[in-house]
Amino acid sequence: MKIYTSYYANYRNFGDLVPVAISIWPPSGFVGKKFQLIAPTREMLLDYKRTGDEEQYKKLYWYDVLRQYNPDDLAAELNKLTGGKDCVLLCFEKTGFCHRHLFATWMNKNGYNITEL
Repeated sequence: MKIYTSYYANYRNFGDLVPVAISIWPPSGFVGKKFQLIAPTREMLLDYKRTGDEEQYKKLYWYDVLRQYNPDDLAAELNKLTGGKDCVLLCFEKTGFCHRHLFATWMNKNGYNITEL
């Protein structure tokens, strides 16, 4: 299984890739799988929107989300969720700073090869 990342507005362009929502709230009408284990918390998002502090957001995302999991376990859960098919993990941000990039960087540091489409 290959794992990619992108944003919701782009997800219909990926052919056979299984779309997987990784945000707290997928957009209405989203047709795909949901993998909210790695979504930021509501409080984390509100704090970031209020302050714009990327470093604090990174720390909170690590502490409140990623540190709870083993990368291999998350990859296995994604594999189970998608039936072993290649997938694209989706959130709202078109480009720039967001949790899908933080997640991909963390997974890549742990031996995976997740790329942005």
